[in-house]
Order: sequence, then structure tokens, then C-alpha cells
Amino acid sequence: KAGNRTYRQKDIDTIHRIKDLLYIQKFTIEGARKMLSNENTPESKSIEEKPQHTGEANVEILIKIRGELKSLLENINS
Repeated sequence: KAGNRTYRQKDIDTIHRIKDLLYIQKFTIEGARKMLSNENTPESKSIEEKPQHTGEANVEILIKIRGELKSLLENINS
């Protein structure tokens, strides 16, 4: 099989996880390495992942945070 590379599902899943960490979650390469090494420890296997927020939920959260920050700024300036 010259030139034909085969990948296991585990390898493909790891590549997808790296892509997510680097491009979606904006980790640095070093940060992604640390995250991957932490995920491979036995104690991390028992911890459930937090559910991902949808885009709309993220916008709502950011609007709420922005309002709270404006309120804090007004309190500081008064």
C-alpha cells in the first residue's frame, strides 16, 4: 500500500478536537496541548462536559454582561 495512509477513528476525532480548540475556541497551540493532555487523564474522563451554548444564548449572555458592566461603570463614576 504505497502512499495510502489509513487513520483510525480515534485519530480523526483528535484532529477534530484540535481544530475546535484552535479555530473555534481560539486556544493557542500550547493551550490546546495542555487541554488535550488534561483530557487524557483518568480523572477527566469522569467529568461531564458542560453543554455548549447556542449562538443566541451567547448573545443574550453578552448583552446581560454588558448591561451589568455599564451599571458598574455608572456606580463608579457617580
